Amino acid sequence: MANENVEVWVFEGSTVRTVQMNGEPLWVLKDVCGVLDISNSRNISARLDDDEKGVYLVDTPGGVQNMTIISESGLYATIMRSDKPQAKPFRKWVTSEVLPAIRKHGMYAIDDVLNDPDMLINALLRLKEERAKAKALEQTVAVQT
Repeated sequence: MANENVEVWVFEGSTVRTVQMNGEPLWVLKDVCGVLDISNSRNISARLDDDEKGVYLVDTPGGVQNMTIISESGLYATIMRSDKPQAKPFRKWVTSEVLPAIRKHGMYAIDDVLNDPDMLINALLRLKEERAKAKALEQTVAVQT
């Protein structure tokens, strides 16, 4: 299932995607590595325990692709292993803003979105379109198999 619960936002110019599964946020490892200036996300994935990672279908500019996702525990492990200067502000942002917002409201949104209903409406319309596209792709795959 691609994009069913994908949330996208930007941290200091880097796109970060999460998905919600069973009420828990899961992070796209490639995006986390991008923020932390880590070039090889496969090395990071290999260091994580099996219960800290998984695979999720994500719609990308190159089409729907399997992306490695990591749990909250996997996220912390990745951040704590990093000695890059970006790790500390990213950890602070995740733990003081993003995760509390997801737990309280079921989503993370910047003030611009919360203060401008039209912006939120447009974001939800895009989400609806993405879900319809993902459902159509799933049906196509189901017919082909």
